[in-house]
Parts: sequence; structure tokens; C-alpha cells
Amino acid sequence: MSMRPFRLPADLPLLMKLLPPTFEYPDHPEWSLQADEAESFLKMIKTARQLWPLIFLLGRVSPAMRDVLHGFIWEEDGQPVGVVNVSRDGASDDWIIANVGVLPAYRKRGIARQLVTAAVNFARERRARLVLLDVVAGNVPAYDLYASLGFAHFSSHVQLRHEVPAPIAEGTPASGYTATACSPQTWRPYYELARRITPAEVQQYRPIAKQQFHLPASLRMVLSLLNGLSGVRERGLLVRAADGQVVATIRLSAHVRGGGINSCTVQLDPAHGELAPYLTQYVLHTLQRLSPKNRIEWHIPSWETALIAAAKAQEFSEVCEFHSMGMKLS
Repeated sequence: MSMRPFRLPADLPLLMKLLPPTFEYPDHPEWSLQADEAESFLKMIKTARQLWPLIFLLGRVSPAMRDVLHGFIWEEDGQPVGVVNVSRDGASDDWIIANVGVLPAYRKRGIARQLVTAAVNFARERRARLVLLDVVAGNVPAYDLYASLGFAHFSSHVQLRHEVPAPIAEGTPASGYTATACSPQTWRPYYELARRITPAEVQQYRPIAKQQFHLPASLRMVLSLLNGLSGVRERGLLVRAADGQVVATIRLSAHVRGGGINSCTVQLDPAHGELAPYLTQYVLHTLQRLSPKNRIEWHIPSWETALIAAAKAQEFSEVCEFHSMGMKLS
């Protein structure tokens, strides 16, 4: 048995093969990676492989590009059986651990502990301020593992899904509000709203930083190419109150070529909860128009109660809850 760091781009095909089965949970099929989720992921990895020469060159001059994908693979009997990813969050000093996966037959052997420990140490060596990860609320062994390593639970969010929706009208915002489309490259209104409305207890471990939203030009270019070649189209929306202040934002990602799962990120100032039904209607209308054959996935922070209620009223179903955990390194 051994653990080794990623060897890129050589390991990209291996990741495509390894990640889906490591996210199979026979006792909890709702946690398992669904076919359309896997297709979205695999399309992005295939495109990253195509673009790797450009990613490599840009990584020579841009920390954000250099740190876009790191990780470790656990091997037994010459076969990969476990994996973990660790990456810089945009251009910030925060790092994110993702895709902690071990094949079902090799679980409960301490492999995940060693993979996560290696990922934390990797981020620490690069002077990370903190490391973040998410865990399914019901996955008690994983939660206890992360807690024993020093991660603290600081927030939660729910995962909602909508089967392919029937056509729905776009709707209009409530009286006194105006909605305007914006470029997917827009960042400042998203940053300023997040900074204003994110609860203080969440920002203790997930401080809102400009670098999370205002990405370097090199990273923006590569992400745009990844989306374009993968057949992903993005849309943005800003909603302003009568005084001109932005009180809600939407960013949508739709798979307009082939399969995959559509996704959205919505921010709503809790003081303007009456906007939640309109925002949900806009999400359904726009994604159904752009990508009528694919499902929608929506992760909503637990403190955005108006959004959760509006989504469920429009037949979004709750898949599971995730706990966000963080470890401060400096």
C-alpha cells in the first residue's frame, strides 16, 4: 500500500475512472454520484485534459492556475483505491478539500484519514490560511474523522434537485425591484452582497474575500474555455431594490450540449425574502429554456430559509444536508 501525489496530466484519465465508484454508497444510494452528475464531471475533466498545455504554461506565472488541481491517490496491490483533491479557492489563501473517496471494499481501513491528512499538510506547506470541506450530514464516520483531525462544523447547506421542469414563465420581481442580466464575468456585486449578508459565525471560517470572486485573468480565460468546450453556458442576474442596492444575485450554469446536470448559485438578502419565489421562477425558466433535457441541482445555505421554502414550493426535492467544516491554519 502507498500514497502518491497526482501526476498531471497523466492522472486525469485515472481520475475519470476512479471518482465515480469511490462515491458509491450502497447503504445510502441518495448520497451516491448520479449518472448526470458524473457526466458533468467527466466532461469537465476531458476538457481540462485538452487544455492542459495552456493550463501548465499559465501555471508557471499564476499561483491561482498552478494550484487549480492537486491531490493524492492511494494504491493497494498496484491498483488505485482512494483519492482526494485539494485546491486553492480562486486567488485567495483559503484551500478546499474535495472528492474524498475510497472504493467501498477498502473503507474503514484508515485510508481516508491519511488522504485528508496529506491534503491538509499540502495546503499548510503553501501557507494556506484555512482549509475547508463539506460532508453529508448523515455520514457520521466521515464527520467524526474530520472532527478528530481538527475540523470544526461552522455552517450547513441543503442539496435540492428538480427533475426536468415543464416550461414555466419567467415572472417579474415584486413591485419596487428591478432585475437586470449581467455578464458571467461580473464579480463586484456578488462579492459585496455576500460580504454584507453572510452571517458572522459563517465568516469566522469562511471569510468573504475579494479574491474568491475577482479571479485573475488567466483563470477566467481557462474557466471560459472549459465551459465553452464542455458545452456549458452561464447566465447572471442582479436584482436591485428601489434605492439601487443589489439585494439578490443569480449565477446559472446550463449544459447546452449533451447530458449533465444544470446548477445555480443564488444569494438573497434575508431582509428581502419576498423575492424568493421570483428568483426560483427565474432559475427554472432560464435553465429550462437553455437546457430543457437536464435536471437542476441547487445548494442553498441553511440560513437562506426563504430560498429553501420557495424552491420546495416549486417542486425542488431535498436530497440531503451537508455540513461545512473548516480548519484554521494561521
